[in-house]
Amino acid sequence: MGRREIWLPENLSRRTIKREPLTKLIKRVLPPLERLEKVVRPRLQFLTGRAGGAVVGVACTLLAVVLVLPIPFANLVPALALGAFSIGLTRKDGLFVLAGYGLIAVAVGVIILGVHGFSLGWSHLRHLL
Repeated sequence: MGRREIWLPENLSRRTIKREPLTKLIKRVLPPLERLEKVVRPRLQFLTGRAGGAVVGVACTLLAVVLVLPIPFANLVPALALGAFSIGLTRKDGLFVLAGYGLIAVAVGVIILGVHGFSLGWSHLRHLL
């Protein structure tokens, strides 16, 4: 949206989080984030600029459509791709954006294999009946 600051709807901005669960969450999430911070750095920035970000936006929209479809076991890889895109765009790391595109290719392969396996199983089941 091009905003420089975070905007939340009023009902969300009024909510609070209890200190103990937040502390627990931070202690759990911080070690992996620190390892990630050592790897992430600005590179291949043409993939994270205005045009690259627009292409990633289209890809994320398509991934969102896949995520809401009731396809068994087909949500993990698209969700990982969304995560890679988000890290890549926020940290201007084009390598993570490329990883997101690679994960999209893997997701397409998983979905194709799943559909193929389902059709084989269905045809086999029909022959048994």
